[in-house]
Amino acid sequence: MADLDTVIDELTTVLAAVDGIALAPTTPPEQLGELPMAVTYIGEGEFNYAASLGCIGLHTLVVDIHVGRSFLEEDEPVAREFIESVPKAVAGNMQMNGSCEHCLVRNYRYGRLGYGAEKTMGIRFQLEVKLKHSGFTITA
Repeated sequence: MADLDTVIDELTTVLAAVDGIALAPTTPPEQLGELPMAVTYIGEGEFNYAASLGCIGLHTLVVDIHVGRSFLEEDEPVAREFIESVPKAVAGNMQMNGSCEHCLVRNYRYGRLGYGAEKTMGIRFQLEVKLKHSGFTITA
C-alpha cells in the first residue's frame, strides 16, 4: 500500500507541526516516547471499482494523541487543546501535499487511552482518506 504509506508520511509531518505535539512517528512504536505523542495507524477501508476510474479507496486512519496521566488537572487542558488544533492542521493540508484526494477528521473520542501497559488520556481521531490507487486494471 505504497499510496497509503505516503499519505501516512505526510499526515505525520502535519501532526508533528501541531503546537504541543512532541513526537509523531510514521509507524506505531513498541512503546510511547515523549508526550504528548501522536500515534497513527490504519483502521479500516473499502475499495470501489469502476472501469472509467480504476480503484478508489476510502480508508480510515486512526490518530491517537496520547497525553500523560500524572496530574489530571494539568494534563486534561493540554489534551483538550488538540480537539481543534489537529483538525485545523489536517484541513490546512487536506490533500497531504498531493498524495490523496482528501484527508479529513471525521470524528473523535476524548478521554482515557492507553498504550501497552501505560495509561494515558487524550483524543482518538478518525480520519477519512480518499485516494486513487494505481496498478489496478479494471475490465468488464
